[in-house]
Amino acid sequence: MKAIGIDLGTTNSAVTVYDERRDMASIVANAESENLTPSVVGVRRRDGGENLVYVGRNALNWEERQPKETVRSVKRLMGRDFADPVVTTARDRLSYQIVPGSDEDPRAH
Repeated sequence: MKAIGIDLGTTNSAVTVYDERRDMASIVANAESENLTPSVVGVRRRDGGENLVYVGRNALNWEERQPKETVRSVKRLMGRDFADPVVTTARDRLSYQIVPGSDEDPRAH
């Protein structure tokens, strides 16, 4: 049986795969041959076509051009209410919009 583990970090994320033959887990490198991937997602909106989604280092590069279209530090919002002081501070600090969800949970928008 194959098993993977995902460490979703606030700043960086990593993926591991378990190797039964060696009885150990090892980190899977990303497309840039890096063990850690920045926990950032960017969206490039295209007129009349599919949006492009950037992840990791590519999203960091996109953030320089379009900070309002790039989401980072979203893990800090997970499990909190929209009215939580941490969310309030994040709404003032982060470049993207944070809106209340149907259960008053914060949503990156």
